[in-house]
Amino acid sequence: FGNLRGTDVLATRLFLDRDVETPYSGMLPGHVAGAYDRDECHVDLNRLARFARARLVDGEVVETVSSMQSREGVAKETRVVDFPGHQRLRGGLEAALDRATGVVFLLDASALSNQAKAAAELLFALMTREQPVEVLVLCNKKDIQGAKTPARVKLTLATEIETLRKTAGTIASTGDDDEAAAPKGALATDGKFFNFDQHAPAKITFLPFSANADDLTPVSEFLAGCA
Repeated sequence: FGNLRGTDVLATRLFLDRDVETPYSGMLPGHVAGAYDRDECHVDLNRLARFARARLVDGEVVETVSSMQSREGVAKETRVVDFPGHQRLRGGLEAALDRATGVVFLLDASALSNQAKAAAELLFALMTREQPVEVLVLCNKKDIQGAKTPARVKLTLATEIETLRKTAGTIASTGDDDEAAAPKGALATDGKFFNFDQHAPAKITFLPFSANADDLTPVSEFLAGCA
């Protein structure tokens, strides 16, 4: 069917369409000629989905575009800088962090496997700054099936950071990179697996979150505590 789009998702067949009926193109000339009425040349997608043991979703996929510009404003007497996470903009992050007294880190908990390494690298960079600040990690999209819990996100990122910690220490000790410095203080390798509660130089909190359903009370409270 020209207007029918189908996708196999794991063991569930899902049809997504803006219409619950779609015309059968082979019968349209006959409809124009008056041989068939509308109902005869349209397919009921609900009935088709049930026959195929599938689920019909009445809607469409809307493409989202990552923000490519930082924004700044004042909320409840607290200056807030919204800095996009796009890789191309990472160069300007340092300037924003120089003024920060706290960081809210929004992470897609439904796509953790794709984001874990990059997220860990950013958190590691935050923790190894001369003046580390408190971080609130919002595990977003908690309402999506398969989204990881804050505890799972925390463990996954700790595993990635442990690798970064060991790698940074090895590079510094061998002198392969003149600018590399071994992690210091609590982040220095001590033979123990990295633990946010024990090794992070500033408090890092993980919370479940849904940008669609939750209010911003936890964020407001966190920012108020950092002011």
